[in-house]
Formats: sequence, C-alpha cells, structure tokens
Amino acid sequence: MEHQVWHAVWHWCLSRHPKKSKHWVLRRYFKYANGRTWTFFGTVRNQLDDGIKDIFLFRPSEVPVKPHIKVAGTASPDDPDLRDYWSKRKSKLNYPLESLPYAYSV
Repeated sequence: MEHQVWHAVWHWCLSRHPKKSKHWVLRRYFKYANGRTWTFFGTVRNQLDDGIKDIFLFRPSEVPVKPHIKVAGTASPDDPDLRDYWSKRKSKLNYPLESLPYAYSV
C-alpha cells in the first residue's frame, strides 16, 4: 500500500511540474528523513511565532500492529443476556466500550 501511495504522489508531483526535470521535483518535494530516503514533505509556517516547519507524509508501516480480541460467535452488545461477557471484554480494552459504534454502557 505504501508503494502505491508513493507512486501516486510521485506522479502527482511530475504532473504538477511538467516542464521541470525529475531531479528538480525530487529536490522540491522529497527529503531524507527518519532514516528513509524519498520522504514526501511540505513546509508550513506557524502563525503564532512565524516559525517554519517541515511536515512529512504519514507512512502506514509506522503504525504498530496491535492484535485484536475477537468477538465470540454471535455476541451482540444489544443482547441483555451477555452483559457479563461485554463487561469482561470492556475491562480488557484500552479504550471505553462506549466509543465503539453500536455499543451500550454496562
């Protein structure tokens, strides 16, 4: 997925500057950052202190993989008979069950 995003960004850069060379586009839009070459970036100005800062394109590979807890069978948060199941499950999560769609508070 990261490769496809990079390809789309690269082609966007080339189409935005059709008369410029690929080396110019590379210097204008890409930097070496966080140990990686060809990192797409943009420069933003902070309105409060007039400072300039580079921001980089989000990389999906930097998101840590967290295993999820499977929901047992046909368990539904709407079933009042399964309140114990959902309260035990809620205690294992790092986020409140109420933040999940279609969940109810126990």
